[in-house]
Amino acid sequence: MSRVSPRRRAHRVAAACLTLVGALLLSACAAIPESGAPKRLRPGQSIGQASEAALPETGLTPLGLVRSFVKASADSEQKHATARLYLTDLARRSWDDRSLQRVIADDFDTIPRSVPGPNGDPLPDEQIVTIRGTQFGRLDFDGSFVPETKSIETELRVRKQADGEWRIAEPPQGVVVTISNFKDNYKQVRLYFSDPNHRTVVPDLRYVPIRPAPAVPGKVMEMLLLGPSAAIRGSVTSVIPEKAELTTNVSEGIDGSLVVNLGNLGDKTTQDRRLIAAQVVLSLQGVTNSRVKLLSDNQPLLPDKLDWRPVDVSTFEAHLGPSPELAGMYVAGGRLRSLKDESVVASAAELQVITAAQSKEGSQLAVVARQGSGVQLRVGPTNGPLREVPVRQSASLTRPSWMPDAPEMWTVLDQATVVRVVDTTGRGTWTSTQVNAEELTRIGPITDLRLSRDGLRVAAIVAGRVVVGTVAEQAGERSVRAVQVLGYNRLNNPMSVEWPQPDAVIVATASSTSPVIKVGVDGLTLDPYLSSNLTTPVHAVAAAPGRPVVVSDNGGLWKVNETTEVWQPMPFNPGPNSLPFYPG
Repeated sequence: MSRVSPRRRAHRVAAACLTLVGALLLSACAAIPESGAPKRLRPGQSIGQASEAALPETGLTPLGLVRSFVKASADSEQKHATARLYLTDLARRSWDDRSLQRVIADDFDTIPRSVPGPNGDPLPDEQIVTIRGTQFGRLDFDGSFVPETKSIETELRVRKQADGEWRIAEPPQGVVVTISNFKDNYKQVRLYFSDPNHRTVVPDLRYVPIRPAPAVPGKVMEMLLLGPSAAIRGSVTSVIPEKAELTTNVSEGIDGSLVVNLGNLGDKTTQDRRLIAAQVVLSLQGVTNSRVKLLSDNQPLLPDKLDWRPVDVSTFEAHLGPSPELAGMYVAGGRLRSLKDESVVASAAELQVITAAQSKEGSQLAVVARQGSGVQLRVGPTNGPLREVPVRQSASLTRPSWMPDAPEMWTVLDQATVVRVVDTTGRGTWTSTQVNAEELTRIGPITDLRLSRDGLRVAAIVAGRVVVGTVAEQAGERSVRAVQVLGYNRLNNPMSVEWPQPDAVIVATASSTSPVIKVGVDGLTLDPYLSSNLTTPVHAVAAAPGRPVVVSDNGGLWKVNETTEVWQPMPFNPGPNSLPFYPG
């Protein structure tokens, strides 16, 4: 499987010459003008004029100064020009705002401490102020958010100046910014990369400073040229070659289009060039409504096409939802039934069903059923018969999760061993092999595991935490890599997890205040559904593209389309503790 090597990433940093400000800056290098007609890049070229930085209020106390500095640090324009005004002259010149950008909770504390002088008495013109709070994660140099929940304490030394104003003499390493201020100053965008077979494109979440606005499309392109983020690098690739670069600034043409001129693409097939167009156009759709004029060394990327819109590359977007005629199913009282009309699924009618899963296209069914004091896994056509699959004798199996376009599913034995069950012959001969999931199992017991609907990621509930990782393959062995814990202290008592789209999960929890939450795959954005009508705890969630979210609580089954809508009861009530699911 294709990977982005450290050498490749280093080459791209040099080639793209990042102009991302703040945490996105890697080095002082050639920059891209923010607007105007396309121009050739030149070393030392200006990135344009910044908006005027706002001076600090007069009379700020040391604590007020530090809190205002943290707020100002969210504005990364011109190397955090506004935040630098809160520093002494010497610190303003030496502060390295590029090394680290930490995103913390809004309710952080500032704690003062006196600085003793030579005789032991506190110095009147100097103090230490400690920032104490909860860190949610950090912004990587490529604009990706890396979840890292932990407590932080950062000391800043403040000093009174000759004019009587306090200024920070020793700022923190890098940037510290609250999550609210970060969201006010950065825009989430989706960059698109290729699946391993170069058939579809896959989204990768990034964050770009919103100011100055004309520079945003160029920054998105620079991120795209860097390749996939570390969180998904083992599962996707970029068709844009490692030597590719922007040969002119990304800017608006005279006809209102957005001009993107790439160089060093090399000898690419027509299909690869179309896939490059899909990566570029879909990545830019979140920051522009304009047509994209896509050039390669000043010539159209494809001879017969110059202007591109997202609809022109829609064939590369994966169709991940189940067929409309597949209504979904649910388990209640040991019976597997249709979500459409409550009818019992005949192939499983004789089984004491614990949980089940239907393949995306609907033809295959996997059922976990009771067998004595343990469980058994049965697989076969949805219309039967279901045959027992030889897996290690276990007391429990998680609900199976199907790969989208292959006769393969994953489940977890006894909350500790992840296995893939595959029909290698195509004739219903299912065998199981262990998945290398050490990165998951060393966190703790796995109570739920779901493959994303494109098969490239995995979400799981491990030791009471929501965890995501990428699905990698090497030498025929499947493994789970780049595991990250999402919103640990913001997702209380997760019970079930499901993928509504490739870059987000929906989590059902035992929380009474936020029983159902949509979470970005990087853990930064948590969007709770309304809790009205639900009786906690919520036991299970079913989600799929283009389908209502269905949850099970102590009162029955409920459905909703949007996070802002009130939950509506299903036409029937199977009672508490039922388990709904869609194909996939």
